[in-house]
Amino acid sequence: MKKRMQIRILLIGIVFCLAGISARAAEMTPFSICEKGSACPGGDFSILLQAVPSKESPAAFRASFSFNEDVFSYEGVTLSKGVTQNEFFVGNGSPLQCIYACNVEDGVASVLSGTIATYHFHVKDTVNEGESYPFSLSISEVCDFSARPLNLDTQQDLSIPIVNSSNNTDVDDSAPLLQNLLITQPEGVSLSPDFSSDHLEYETTVPADENEIWFSAQSVEGGSKITVNRHTLGAVGSTTIIRITVKSADRKHSSEYRVQVSRSERSSETKTESGTEPRARTRTGRTVGGSVKKGSAKRSMRTSVKRSTSSGDTEDESYTIDSGFSRKNSFPFSSNQFPVFLSGAAMVVIGALIASLCILLLRKKKKKN
Repeated sequence: MKKRMQIRILLIGIVFCLAGISARAAEMTPFSICEKGSACPGGDFSILLQAVPSKESPAAFRASFSFNEDVFSYEGVTLSKGVTQNEFFVGNGSPLQCIYACNVEDGVASVLSGTIATYHFHVKDTVNEGESYPFSLSISEVCDFSARPLNLDTQQDLSIPIVNSSNNTDVDDSAPLLQNLLITQPEGVSLSPDFSSDHLEYETTVPADENEIWFSAQSVEGGSKITVNRHTLGAVGSTTIIRITVKSADRKHSSEYRVQVSRSERSSETKTESGTEPRARTRTGRTVGGSVKKGSAKRSMRTSVKRSTSSGDTEDESYTIDSGFSRKNSFPFSSNQFPVFLSGAAMVVIGALIASLCILLLRKKKKKN
């Protein structure tokens, strides 16, 4: 009888641990949206669909955007480097439906990182300033390269404020605010041409084995905010655009610098015997790929739309730089994922301790008897 009780207590502890792990795993969704620019009557703004690399790399998913069509009108979408028109499909209905399905002919699923797509919207002239309107994202039907469903469904809600056009502090290319910009990693890589505060477009090339690039910068005036939109690079042989945005201390002016980063092709010695490139890997080192027939990822998209866990604050892989050349937020987890990871680990430890303590108490009671 006591042995059965011990087994039950142990099972309860295990269930407690698994519940904590699954709850935290559901929160660590790779998808998010954020607003770019200011929404003012008669003006335009953008919504960025972003992703961070995850353990399970999505090969296909459905994105649904809900918004007030009396306030906003959809104008179009701009796909980021690495995502082609053949992989991304946009519907015309309401809510706005988009389907991503990777090119299965490549043999691997691309690792989604940073901004995937930029959606452009127009604010109607009749909208009143000072109001805020909801904008929602729903990600569902996520699957991997072998068409296996992934538990990465996302629901996120934004509130878009309508501001006075005179308060719009969008990027102003006529007012450069950066004094210096350097590449700190990889070592030995530099900008071309050499940095000049009044020049906004640069390019550089990194070796094929490098999949990240980090910058340090110095602003013209103290108190300025310098933000780099991403640090991960696209696949071997591809080009990634890095945007460095500088906002003045009073946040009334800003300028944007763009760096076109080309990742070199692998040399012939590093290719496999079959003449193909090694499969892409996520940041956890897990190979992305599998056996899948052409079009199977697209067929996995069903008509039903599931809505699941709510995501927290908008986070991507961007980071800020202070004027003292120090790099911030250079952690492998995004700032909202690390506390979640610690919380999940704590749940596991607590569950194990409860089970162990109950077993010890039962053993002591047995010895006394």
